[in-house]
Amino acid sequence: MSMSNVIMLTKEGIQMLKKEIDELTLEINTAESGSRLLMRQRIQEIAAVLDDAVTMPDIREQGDVVELGSFVTLQEQEFMDCFSMTIVHPFEANHLHSRVSALSPVARAMLGKPVNAVIHAELPEEDSISYRIVDIQNCRR
Repeated sequence: MSMSNVIMLTKEGIQMLKKEIDELTLEINTAESGSRLLMRQRIQEIAAVLDDAVTMPDIREQGDVVELGSFVTLQEQEFMDCFSMTIVHPFEANHLHSRVSALSPVARAMLGKPVNAVIHAELPEEDSISYRIVDIQNCRR
């Protein structure tokens, strides 16, 4: 495995993807033929990601800049609300668990930025929104 192909996933993300493979494998026998093809493709896609996956450490420490795996606290600049999120590989993004894809507009605006940086993100169907990075916790290397 070359380092350029390494995919960083959380332990939870790896477990979630393995569970999805298990569920698809069980469902594949009862699915219609067109659905079976899509299920097999999804299983292959997930398996390829898991083959290249490296588990991110659970232990976090104060970070200098936002990176993949960072747990970031932001303050929205209009209403001053604070919230936190983890920047993750797109395969494990889940807004219900505050796991934001590294490819999302907000994450892309944050990556590489330090604490107290003000970022601006263009959101679909909205104008731009501004946040201040309040805290960064990165995976210990």
